Amino acid sequence: MTLFLAAIAVALCAFAIFTVIPGIFGVFELLLSLPLAQLISFRSILTVFFLGIGICYLLPAFLSRNKLRRIIASIAAICLLTSGAAHGMTVISRGLYFYDNLAQIEGDAKSETPHLNVLTYNTKGGATTTSDIVKIMLHDAIDVAVLPETSTQQGEEIQQALAAAGVNFQRFDTQTSQWEPDFSSTVILVSGKLGEYRQLDLSAISGKKAADQSAGNLENAPTEKTGVAAPFSIVGVAPADTQSKLPRFYGVHPIAPLPSLMQRWKAEITKTYSLCKSGENFVLAGDFNSTADHQAALEISCRDAVKEARMGGLGTWPAKFPVWLSAPIDRVLTGGNNYRGAQAKIVKAGASDHAGIVVQLRAHEFATAAARY
Repeated sequence: MTLFLAAIAVALCAFAIFTVIPGIFGVFELLLSLPLAQLISFRSILTVFFLGIGICYLLPAFLSRNKLRRIIASIAAICLLTSGAAHGMTVISRGLYFYDNLAQIEGDAKSETPHLNVLTYNTKGGATTTSDIVKIMLHDAIDVAVLPETSTQQGEEIQQALAAAGVNFQRFDTQTSQWEPDFSSTVILVSGKLGEYRQLDLSAISGKKAADQSAGNLENAPTEKTGVAAPFSIVGVAPADTQSKLPRFYGVHPIAPLPSLMQRWKAEITKTYSLCKSGENFVLAGDFNSTADHQAALEISCRDAVKEARMGGLGTWPAKFPVWLSAPIDRVLTGGNNYRGAQAKIVKAGASDHAGIVVQLRAHEFATAAARY
């Protein structure tokens, strides 16, 4: 029996160390491989699991009459509690705070770097409805919305509903054809207050043939029937005024890290985070199907606006989980030196399996002060 208990303790400790080692010793490739790529997305659950099992091992460590069992239990308790604490400290360092309501800021609409309220919400093909999204956008004065798994038709409906409410938005999307499922589509809505934007040709990244992508008027853009493997879902827009200090906006949705799709998943998140290398002034948002840990494994740095807003430790998927146990795979990153994350909140509406994130971006000289309120 003692040998059996020792074997269980060794297995648990090995598993705990396996989940912690990449961050300590830099064996980052493990974070991009089965099964750690999936496990590390849920650091909060790993924290609770290892701390809970570690506490259970404290009982025999103190109460067992068998000296060998006390030693085994003590070593296991130390190992598991340390591993749980390591994961917990990482989560806490990324932030566990979110605002119920973002501060309403007036008076900088004409600034070269006005504050921006950015929404990202994976609607799961309309499970979070047009009405749900419009309510969020109006309530939180959204300037830019990135909506993965949102069809071209729903994007049009949202744009029209906002116009009916007196708010004008430009619409851009991935021109997903009628033969492709909604999860292949991503929509970006940009407030008319930010001036004219134009859509970027990202066919070299997405793998989809370029089409007429000028000025967000996509009604006449050609469509194509694609094969089973849909192209990488990404859409990007830039100010029509090349001298503008407003950022480019990218909406992304790499494929999920399913066991049968790991190679494609790694390729698509690499493309996603490689946008950080451009040195441009940009905002990169969407359902990344990856976390800050996977980004670190790729050794690509980018400013994490959600972490700057002290909310990087809270997750969005699955939406039915408490936010402190969910995976933080919906993200907002920034490039350049113009913007920082000041405040953030998690929003839940409709039946999507994701929650949404609203992040307030402020010019970097004001972001720190705003975060104190």
